[in-house]
Amino acid sequence: QMGVTTTNYTGRSVDVALFGVSQGGAVDMGLRPTALAVAGKLKASQNYIRALLSAAGERKEDPEFGSSMVGDFKSSNISFPVQIEQAFAIANLSVLKWMKDRYGSSVPADERVDSTKLTNYSIEPGGKISLNIQLTTSAGESVAFCLPVVWSRT
Repeated sequence: QMGVTTTNYTGRSVDVALFGVSQGGAVDMGLRPTALAVAGKLKASQNYIRALLSAAGERKEDPEFGSSMVGDFKSSNISFPVQIEQAFAIANLSVLKWMKDRYGSSVPADERVDSTKLTNYSIEPGGKISLNIQLTTSAGESVAFCLPVVWSRT
């Protein structure tokens, strides 16, 4: 049995890391300066972030991929915290369903997203919302990250 890890790539399909990783193991939303392969909870979080920030239906070959979150933020005048919570909850459910349908049990437990939780958020000037999300894999590993969502209403 393969151990649960983000560095044991034996017998795995790995992805190229899109984001950095802080020394504490959290996902850093800055682009990586060098190539790095990822597996485990970091691969799970990268797949989750990619689907959450992509527009629903933008992939003709996979129409269930993506969410409505960024579109909802663009089309709304965010004035109340409940609007952020509601937009995240709806988008999160669709992404988790897509991931379960897409990956099922065909990937290792540490690369399957079991649950996510919006732990905090902030609204900043210039159309930016920062979402603090905690993701837990089916193997019980957790990773936390701050996801900055910037949009323009033009």
